[in-house]
Amino acid sequence: MNIKIYVAHHKPGFVYKSEVYEPIQVGRSLSDIKLPMLGDDTGDNISHLNPWYCELTALYWVWRNVTGLDYVGFCHYRRYLTPKRVSLKEFLHRVRFKWLTAKGYVNKEVYKGIYNYQRVYSEQRIIKFLKHDESTIWKSLNGELFLPRPIDMNLSVMKQFEEMHGREPLLVMIDAIKKYDPVFCPYLIQSLESHQLFAFNMFVVPWYKFSEIMTKVFLILNYVKDQLDLSDHTNSRMLGFLSERLIGGYLSKGSGGAEIVKCDVLTIS
Repeated sequence: MNIKIYVAHHKPGFVYKSEVYEPIQVGRSLSDIKLPMLGDDTGDNISHLNPWYCELTALYWVWRNVTGLDYVGFCHYRRYLTPKRVSLKEFLHRVRFKWLTAKGYVNKEVYKGIYNYQRVYSEQRIIKFLKHDESTIWKSLNGELFLPRPIDMNLSVMKQFEEMHGREPLLVMIDAIKKYDPVFCPYLIQSLESHQLFAFNMFVVPWYKFSEIMTKVFLILNYVKDQLDLSDHTNSRMLGFLSERLIGGYLSKGSGGAEIVKCDVLTIS
């Protein structure tokens, strides 16, 4: 089983590299810092579009330049997926959920019970988790889709996005899906109307599923980019925000019957 989990980096910091985990610098063509790892600026790339596409420039690079993988995954320089349920005694990462609770997006009852979602660990502890997964879970894959545990919210994914970023970007994205993938549109609407958000663009999936989704995702987001004014700082990362809802929808609602494994999110302290 050939598997690579790419980890997006944009600045110096903790780096874990192994046979499975491969760090990659995003937006490298625009950066004054060249990190000692793969970059998204070689071969067929959109590295120069990183201010708008965020970590998607790494996804694009892998999609267009890597071959020979059975499974592919993505994590972030300070967030990693682990299918291994962590102990109740571990320290809960509360910062994000305090903010969501204050905004009314997550109710306090759900917040109190969300012990298994996102936690802060030392670099040494993170490495132990990653090495465990390398030697066990990532060696015995059988078509599953691995996603972060969804955030349970008081309001729908669509409503939460509207309150934070406005309604127009979502409507434009829905128009794009109707144009480029009309069969999936009802599933996306179902995902947007749910109260569960699959965040971060983090996943581990079979290569064929990744390639299939990337083909559609970039058609859709390129259309959105042409329709919206993304010139000001507030909207510059809009495609990244939309992509979380889009990729999360494709993987959670368009899984094609594959088993979905919901993973804990390990965050580096």
